[in-house]
Amino acid sequence: MSEAESAGLGLTPAASACGKVRQLRFCMNPLQQIARKAATAGILQAIGSPERSEQLLAQLRELPDSALDSMAALYGIPEEQHPIFRAHMRGQQNPFLDELGGVDGKLHIGDVILMTGSSARSKALVAAQKPFYLRARSSHVAIVHADFVCLDAIPGVGVSNRLIQEVLSDVDDDWRVIRFKGVSADHIDLLMRACAFYLAQPYKLRPRWRSGKESAYCSELARKIFLDCGITRSGIPVGPIVAPAHFDELADMHPKFDSSAPNSATTADRRHVESTTCSAHRAALAERV
Repeated sequence: MSEAESAGLGLTPAASACGKVRQLRFCMNPLQQIARKAATAGILQAIGSPERSEQLLAQLRELPDSALDSMAALYGIPEEQHPIFRAHMRGQQNPFLDELGGVDGKLHIGDVILMTGSSARSKALVAAQKPFYLRARSSHVAIVHADFVCLDAIPGVGVSNRLIQEVLSDVDDDWRVIRFKGVSADHIDLLMRACAFYLAQPYKLRPRWRSGKESAYCSELARKIFLDCGITRSGIPVGPIVAPAHFDELADMHPKFDSSAPNSATTADRRHVESTTCSAHRAALAERV
């Protein structure tokens, strides 16, 4: 959140800092959530004016590493990320946060990230999806859970929260973000709860007609989160198999999906697809539940 946005919402610098802390946290168990809320409530009670909030921030920056590490643990931040948390709270620069700054403000809860892994296995998976969609190019799908935190399902790990930097650490440069225009402010809390519900679900690639409550794979996870939130007419297929290729098709042709690209080549490719695709096909996608 920028300083201007914080001011527009009536937030003091300390309150804005509290919000930024959530960008680094992973999923917390109920006890951690209760502790975090209690701690946040105490901080907010101490903020009565910009002067007092600045004093509080100055006190936080002067805390020893051990105290900041305890605060990070309270927020559910993994131990290996405590140095990042300390630098963030002290206003210090670090390569990790600089890299995240490149997507600051560009991701919204419920956005779907389409990507192709750099491995030969990922390329083979893309080729295997051509029967679903001739222009398939993605091997993996993730959904934005909160701020810089994504949710995805991967073999050997299952469903987990990962920072966007980790998700994109070993993928081709033509990854893209698609946003369904049917997602409104009323869906935000529902999306966050649905994402949290499926955390720790084991990975299993299995065709199913209904949302799997016992396992998930990447594109099926994104579909059932949309369905659980009552988001309809997205064009996501409801058949027994939903693949990353289906999301590629939505990105290229569905009129209610906005697609952003990291480079001009991706944008040009999208324009080519739109110019060569039958308008009737795009209309049919828009009518799909």
